[in-house]
Amino acid sequence: MRGTITLLQYEHGIIRQVTDVLSVMVKQGTLAKHQRQVTRIASFMDSYVTKMHHQVEERFLFKTAMAMSADLAKGARALMDDHAKVNGLISRLKQLSSRKQAFEDGTLAFVAKELVEAMTQHIRHEEDIYYPKVEEALSMEKDAELLMAIDEFTKAKFDREFVRTSEDVAIKLQDEVLGPGYYQGIR
Repeated sequence: MRGTITLLQYEHGIIRQVTDVLSVMVKQGTLAKHQRQVTRIASFMDSYVTKMHHQVEERFLFKTAMAMSADLAKGARALMDDHAKVNGLISRLKQLSSRKQAFEDGTLAFVAKELVEAMTQHIRHEEDIYYPKVEEALSMEKDAELLMAIDEFTKAKFDREFVRTSEDVAIKLQDEVLGPGYYQGIR
């Protein structure tokens, strides 16, 4: 297992946690009941997914993979297209979450559902198909270089507590919307 892949999968876990909360609200029709949380989810997705996670994948993993083989380059380009779609949906969710009308007329629910579906499919593709191919081709030395470059990037762009704070936000959103202990089976 390469450290770069492990790091990105860990980030996916945090993203999935928040995406799952949004998914439950969409399925239960409770977006309007949780307007404050929806606004926080949109902000979380913008900062954690668009500005951090996708940037790390594109600047480091995908760029490296594109130089390793034509197949990996083709896969990276497709995943970057997915990123553009997801980032657009996140931007739209962020805009709509500030408008009460969007909660009432179904616009926000439509965008939230599209985001959940796109994000879920994208992460599944990366983890089940693309990452294993990259991991097979990625040397230990190159992996170590990528990890150092990713660390430098995140330290330069985000405060030291960014990841921990993001984890805390994900847990808090989950507890506020689904109740404490929801995923632990306590409830």
